[in-house]
Amino acid sequence: MMGSGKTTSIFKKINAHPEQRRIYICRYLDEAKRIQEECPSAHFVQPKEDSHGSKQQDFCSLIKQGANIAITHELFRRICLTKKLLELIEQFGYKLILDEVPMIIDLLKVSFQDRKEILERYAEIDDDGFVKWTDKEYRGNHEHIMKQIQSRAIVNFNNTFLWLFPIELIQAFNEVDVLTFMFGS
Repeated sequence: MMGSGKTTSIFKKINAHPEQRRIYICRYLDEAKRIQEECPSAHFVQPKEDSHGSKQQDFCSLIKQGANIAITHELFRRICLTKKLLELIEQFGYKLILDEVPMIIDLLKVSFQDRKEILERYAEIDDDGFVKWTDKEYRGNHEHIMKQIQSRAIVNFNNTFLWLFPIELIQAFNEVDVLTFMFGS
């Protein structure tokens, strides 16, 4: 529900404990900017492309620094969640704030030909349906898909690649707040 105080309530919580490490995932860039403005003592930052070559790489660097981070759902989907990254999230005691529920299952936009090439040359399907990248030396046009596969976020279902919200991410956090229309402040 718009205007029900979800965001204001979480901002109060953040401002009461700015020392707590948090990752804020929202739908739009202007929402990420708003948390930076409304919670200045928490020092939220947004990953930048020019810092480490890509926003995804900068996100990983910011985690290593223990920074409070504000990102969009779309950027989150493109991040390669390695075991090391999940361990750092856990070690730093990060809390996760999901502003609106993200897609937990989504169709990965990949052509039939690309999917076929990936499965014939670079990857295989595990018994549980997850796609596993097997080519350790790969460099090429499918690197963005490779990173998602390496994060164990891609399954093959009815000859289609689906992206799944990685449950390991939720488990790495100390606490998770989900701001949705059913949220009570």
